[in-house]
Amino acid sequence: MNQRNNIIGVKPIKKAYGNVRRENLSKEIMYKEPIFPKTVEYNDIDAAMAEWVDKKINIVYDGIKLPTYNSLTTQRFSEYSQTWQYTDESDSPIMNFKTYTRDVNPTKGTINSNTMNIPGERLYEIARIPIKQDNSVDCYDIYQMKQPFGVDLSYKVSIFTNKFELMNEMNTKVHDLFKAIECYIRVNGHYMCLLLDSVDDESVYSLNEKKFYSQTFNIKCLAYIITGNDFKIDRIPKRLLTIVECEKSINKARVIIEENEDETLNLVISYPKYAKNVTKFKIDEDITITSVKTTNISSYKIERYDSRELINTNEEFNLKENEKLRIEINKIDYLKEGILELIGLNSEF
Repeated sequence: MNQRNNIIGVKPIKKAYGNVRRENLSKEIMYKEPIFPKTVEYNDIDAAMAEWVDKKINIVYDGIKLPTYNSLTTQRFSEYSQTWQYTDESDSPIMNFKTYTRDVNPTKGTINSNTMNIPGERLYEIARIPIKQDNSVDCYDIYQMKQPFGVDLSYKVSIFTNKFELMNEMNTKVHDLFKAIECYIRVNGHYMCLLLDSVDDESVYSLNEKKFYSQTFNIKCLAYIITGNDFKIDRIPKRLLTIVECEKSINKARVIIEENEDETLNLVISYPKYAKNVTKFKIDEDITITSVKTTNISSYKIERYDSRELINTNEEFNLKENEKLRIEINKIDYLKEGILELIGLNSEF
């Protein structure tokens, strides 16, 4: 009997690295969010830090996980112990626990080194969503937000224990977390850097004639703040039409300026079926023309009316506000509409 060997291939684990990983993290911030990212305030950072201390510095002794408490300092430990609510069966204070506390005065942020925010309450576009209004007009909702400001928060993470080996384990876990210089907490989807500044206080204390050990890790969080007032939504039409006044006649050309969503402008001169081939009109804003497009037009000539200067349309040229143009065209088929389209952008961009 022939024995058939079955070989099962091992599929490699696909994991994103580098720029792809950073892009994925930025997308997670917006996951299940209505366009805007979640806000970040001090209480959010404190909650994320508490979770980090509890889960990342996980220490178990005698099958019991060391609890994590807030707002307890070594200097006030004796005061707390007088009314300490965490006791064992003999009403003795339970000594094996972790604490974390934050300095009450956050300092200027260094998350972007020593750079500062751009002055003024500037808003930056983060999304442009096409919508249709009740009157069937196509519009865009422009989602904007201010630049977040950075803050540095100083945390003290400590262990109180009567077991020297537990203090060593705490020290090992903390240094392992910071072996790559920094580690991160996730605050409402935003990743924020933690840096280990120093390790303090390895003294032996005494409480009710019982020795215990304490060690404190000074950790700086490079954070930033985003409030609900940092967001704004504006609605603009998808295309703005500006009618440029020219000679009034049913046989004259029509001039329209179209402002597109990509900030480009189209100066459209349309010549109806029996329209004259010469038109004059005044420009109502500064425009830089980058190209010319024609439909049913065999030739054309554009000149500045006052100076009679002929414009070379093979190169980029500028049109000034209140400047008058004279355009002369020749149609291919006079029984059809002819269109001359000057494509450019507002000179302020």
